[in-house]
Amino acid sequence: MKLSRRRWQFDKIELVGADVIILVDTWYARSDVLSCTPYSRQTWHFLLLIQAITGCRTGCLREMKYKDFQIFLLRDPKDRARFHVGAEITLDRNKQKQGSLYVKEK
Repeated sequence: MKLSRRRWQFDKIELVGADVIILVDTWYARSDVLSCTPYSRQTWHFLLLIQAITGCRTGCLREMKYKDFQIFLLRDPKDRARFHVGAEITLDRNKQKQGSLYVKEK
């Protein structure tokens, strides 16, 4: 018996920045109807933002460690009293099968 590939009944579209903002705003505006703790909601918010910024998959997120994140403050050059939050995220591999990286020999 041959298995056929299942075809999607819809077109896949990418999640854009405006969509992420709408999701996060809705979670906080309607937190009274969500059946999760504030900690769980914040964790999900963090994971969504990391995926939106990096484009990494859930499996890649599971393998990340605290050492892969560096968060820092940047002073606004126009208004020295304001700060902006910056982050540097290190991904070893993303969207690749394990063991698929090979070093070319010279």
